[in-house]
Amino acid sequence: LQRCVFSASSVTNRRFTMRYTSYDAGSSTSSPTGWKGLLSTALVLLALNANAGIRAVLLSHGGEGCFWMLFAMTVVNPSPLLPEKFWGFLCPLYVVCWAMCTFALRIFGNPMVLFESGWRWMTSTYSLFTIAVFFSALLHISLTFILNIWPITVQNVPSLQRFKIQKNKKPATAEQWYHVFLHIFASQLLVQLPLITGQYYFMKYFNIPYSYDTMPGFWSVAWRLVASLIIEDTWVYIGHRALHHPRIYKYVHKVHHIYQAPFAPDAEYEHPVETVVLGIGFFLAAMTFTDHLMFLWSWLYVRLLVTYDSHTGYDLPFSLFRWLPGYNGAREHDWHHEFFNGNYAPTFVWWDRL
Repeated sequence: LQRCVFSASSVTNRRFTMRYTSYDAGSSTSSPTGWKGLLSTALVLLALNANAGIRAVLLSHGGEGCFWMLFAMTVVNPSPLLPEKFWGFLCPLYVVCWAMCTFALRIFGNPMVLFESGWRWMTSTYSLFTIAVFFSALLHISLTFILNIWPITVQNVPSLQRFKIQKNKKPATAEQWYHVFLHIFASQLLVQLPLITGQYYFMKYFNIPYSYDTMPGFWSVAWRLVASLIIEDTWVYIGHRALHHPRIYKYVHKVHHIYQAPFAPDAEYEHPVETVVLGIGFFLAAMTFTDHLMFLWSWLYVRLLVTYDSHTGYDLPFSLFRWLPGYNGAREHDWHHEFFNGNYAPTFVWWDRL
């Protein structure tokens, strides 16, 4: 009914204006890069640079500290928990956190040492089939739990409810979370596990390496991940729009739209046919850019981060994904769930604007 009420022009106009609509609680005048933030950041950097010992540690381990801090923030980003009056000082706070993380690595050692030991143990103990199939499935299940810790926290923190997009609807209940999780795990076992089995034959046929010594570097993985997002975004836009065709929607995609106000795990709540059809985009990107098992697992991690972020139902500030040009995020996709039209692309706004 709502889809019939809105004309094509109103749908188009609202789709492109909602991205820039301020929160109902009032838009913030604070900025992590305001003049106070920049001045404070400069003072902190000067203070850190004044000590030769601190400067040496930051120069030698600063890159590692930055990586691990940003990696942790992809799982839990506590920045929105700060009172809004302190948002202008987030930049110096980030610098201090980076310095603390760097010194922690200097004192306790780099976690990559444990990662290397675990990877070498895995590849020396288990076969390629076990690693490519069952370890991949185990990773997916584990990430489903881990990456939903923050969304559960968000919907239960009163100060963050002003960032909820559909304020007229209550946050998902424990029963709804349980229902969706049960559906997801059944899908991972009965639908996705057979699909994941294809990874073994793909890796074996193309002789994809999986040892620690052949693991690609950070920047090699990074640019492939961005390119994979673009490829997958294109496929899902076309497939998603096709699934909204009246002759198909009620049989397949309607399952995903049961919850008009989405929450994070709802991203994977879908009909098995949709899982297969839209999942082709994931595997197209994997087949194009995979040069190591590590990339496959990194691609899985990033894809889950993006899809959970767009389904949280909260337009939280300071999301790391906003660094990506053209990233759509929760506000655009939440609009799609509310009105069942427009904003079909999962990651970027380009295709919908065209």
